[in-house]
Amino acid sequence: MPVMEPAKVTNAISWETAELRTVAGTYKIPGGGKVTITLDDDGLVLADTRYPGFLLPLYPQSTDTLFSRTLGAQLVAVRDAGRVARIRYQVEGAEVMLERVEDGAVVVTPKEAVRSERMSRPRFGSR
Repeated sequence: MPVMEPAKVTNAISWETAELRTVAGTYKIPGGGKVTITLDDDGLVLADTRYPGFLLPLYPQSTDTLFSRTLGAQLVAVRDAGRVARIRYQVEGAEVMLERVEDGAVVVTPKEAVRSERMSRPRFGSR
């Protein structure tokens, strides 16, 4: 697999709520574990089942592209017949493909839990 450049963090753009809902869901991590992307009152939040309490706010960067200010990660929605089927996750030069396993319900998460910056840095692939 080629070495990927670290994701470039840019300014967020505005997405409509309907667009945000297309990304919400549960995705399988290669090698085990899952991440869920939910929609709270401020936007999208990623939670990793392997790291209890790990909540990562996501921000729209462009059509089908999200980023994390905390980790410098970039997530690109890969669509199949208009539906988000996979997320290409890039962080720290590594890239993994997260396969969608179920659509997500919109879940409102308490802001104070979501916006905590005290989180561990999970590894999604080797360098």
